[in-house]
Amino acid sequence: MKDFNINTKRNIICSDHINYEYLFTSFSGNTNNNFTSTSTNYINNEIEYITKKKPTIFYTINLDWFQFVCSSDRNGNLLESYSTERIHIRKNQTNNNPNFRYRYTVMLDNIVLCEIFAVPNNCRHKKNEISVKLNNAQLYTTDWSDRIQYFIYELKFCFISLTKIDIALDGTDIYKKMNLFFRYILRDTIQINNTNLEIEATKFKKSDKKKWRSYTIGSKAYQKSAIIYEKSNEIKISGKTYISDFWLENGIDTNVKIGRFELKLGNRHLKKYRYNSFNDFCNPEFIGKILYDEVTPWLKFYQVSLKDSKIYRKDIAISHGKEKVFIHWNKVPKTTIQLEKVNHISDGIHEAKRVVTHTISEILKEYSTDSTNTLIDFIEVTTTKYQIFVSTIRKIETAIKESPSFSVEFNSLIDRLKHHSTINLSNGCNDNYKIN
Repeated sequence: MKDFNINTKRNIICSDHINYEYLFTSFSGNTNNNFTSTSTNYINNEIEYITKKKPTIFYTINLDWFQFVCSSDRNGNLLESYSTERIHIRKNQTNNNPNFRYRYTVMLDNIVLCEIFAVPNNCRHKKNEISVKLNNAQLYTTDWSDRIQYFIYELKFCFISLTKIDIALDGTDIYKKMNLFFRYILRDTIQINNTNLEIEATKFKKSDKKKWRSYTIGSKAYQKSAIIYEKSNEIKISGKTYISDFWLENGIDTNVKIGRFELKLGNRHLKKYRYNSFNDFCNPEFIGKILYDEVTPWLKFYQVSLKDSKIYRKDIAISHGKEKVFIHWNKVPKTTIQLEKVNHISDGIHEAKRVVTHTISEILKEYSTDSTNTLIDFIEVTTTKYQIFVSTIRKIETAIKESPSFSVEFNSLIDRLKHHSTINLSNGCNDNYKIN
C-alpha cells in the first residue's frame, strides 16, 4: 500500500483549502500536556499501552464523525461500475444527504468502509465534487486511516478539505456535568462566559424529576456546536454496541451511566489546522488538543452569587465569581486502545431521523423554490422508507411554528405522510404509536 499524504503536490489544485496552519498552544496552569500537530508513532504507543495492566480511566476520547470532500472524475455510473478484488461499490436506493443526488456504499474486504455522496444538487458543491463519510464503526477500529487512504488512492480522488468531524469525550463525569447545564438553564447563579452562545435543553421527560435528557450548545450555522447527553442510554436505541466494547477495552466502567460531550466542527474551523495525513486523527493527543483549543475559550461555567447576578452586568458578575470545572483536561487520555475490525449493520432509523431534522433546517434557509421541492420530496421518501412518520410530522409542525411562510408546503407534506402512514401502520410503524 502506498502512503497517502494529504499535503502533497498532487493535491495542489485544492491547496487553498488546506494552506492554513494553526499553531497549537499548550494547556495553561499546572496541567500542561505537550500536543503537536504532526504525525505520531501511534502504533508504538498502542503496543506499549497494551502491555500494561488496563487502568480505570476517567474519559475516553475518539472521533465519532469524519467527513471530507474530494474532487473526482468518477461520478454516477463510473462509481457503480468500479470493482476490484478488495473494493466494491453499490448504489443505495435511498439517500440521506440532501446536498447530493446519489449515495453509494463502499465495501473494503467485504466490510463497510464509507459512504460516497455524488452529483451535487445545489450550489454548495462543484459538479466534480463528492463527499465521503467514514462508517461510524470504522472510527473505533485500528488502522481506519490506512484503509480510507488506500481507497482514495485507488480511485484517484483528490482530497480538498475536511467538512465535518465530531470529537466525542465519554465518561461518568460527563454524565454528572449534565447537572451543571440543568442549573445553568434554571438559575442565575450558574453563568457562561460567552454572551453569543445558546444552550438549549432537549428531550424533556417529567418522570426524570423535571430534568432533560440532553443539551445542545451553540448553532450549527456557526459550524461549531456541541451536545451533551447520556450515551449509555442512546446506545440501547442506536444499537452501536461497539462503543460499549470500546469503553471496556479502555477501562471505562459500563455498569454506571456514561455521558458524552460531543463537539461538532465544520470546515470553517477545521481549515486552520494543519495535518500530514488522516493518521493524525487516530492520535488521541491530536484530537484532544483540538477539543481543548475549541472548547476552553468557547464554553466556561461560573458560579456567581445571586446578588451579583441581579446587580451587575454578566461580565462583571462573572469576574466576581468562581469558574466551575467542566472538563478535567489533565485526565483526557493520550493513548487509546482501538477495537479490531467490526462490521456494524444498522437499521438506519436513528440516522434517518437526524437527516430529516437537518433537511428541514435546510428548507428553512430558503435557497430556491426548486431546492425546496427537492428537499420536501427527499423528506417524504426517507420518512416512508424508514416509517418514521410520527417523529417527522412533529418536527414539521415545529418548523411551521418557527417559519409560517412554509406552512402550505409543509401542511401538504404532512397530509401525504399521514396517507402513507395508514398504509404502513398495518405492517408496524417504527415510531411505536399511531398518528391521529
